[in-house]
Amino acid sequence: MAKVDMYVKIKYDAKEKKISIGDTNIKRDRLEDFLLDWLHGQIGQGKDKRKVIERESYEVVIGCDLSFDTFHVQSNTRNDGLTCGIVMGAVEKLG
Repeated sequence: MAKVDMYVKIKYDAKEKKISIGDTNIKRDRLEDFLLDWLHGQIGQGKDKRKVIERESYEVVIGCDLSFDTFHVQSNTRNDGLTCGIVMGAVEKLG
């Protein structure tokens, strides 16, 4: 992943249908806003027609380079729709 100042790791256990927030350097009370800001940037990107890689667990890492206000995402889903769904589940869990 590129140089980031803030980051959060989200894990999704597909078998258990369970989302967990992993390692992060973002204060818990700011985490929901951080994830919602990233999700807002995904609106209008269009449908991702790539086939999801079937896994028992997925990991999404979202980071932000504050010098350019740029988000960077690393995910093992291979599908932006699934990645957004996992992040939305994390936001729901935080709320």
